[in-house]
Amino acid sequence: MAEVVVVAQYRTRPRHGSEVASVLAAHVRATREETGCLEFVALRQEDDPDRFVLYERYADDAAFEAHRASAHFRENITDRVAPLLAERVWSSYIRV
Repeated sequence: MAEVVVVAQYRTRPRHGSEVASVLAAHVRATREETGCLEFVALRQEDDPDRFVLYERYADDAAFEAHRASAHFRENITDRVAPLLAERVWSSYIRV
């Protein structure tokens, strides 16, 4: 099974960057505890505090799907972060 890398880009609605950053800090800690998570980093753009990039690595597709089905994903991302976003784009990659 191939390792999966996900890159997500978020742009919050104006002035919601600090709230999203706070939620993402908790989400990063919870996600790093997942069995199939190899790496999870959330970055906030230095010159635009309403923009974020998430870099995620999972052991395989099943680990990524387990992450998206987790309670902390639902609570942090679906329920708290997504409503504050103006834009949310993500792509998955396979290491070559």
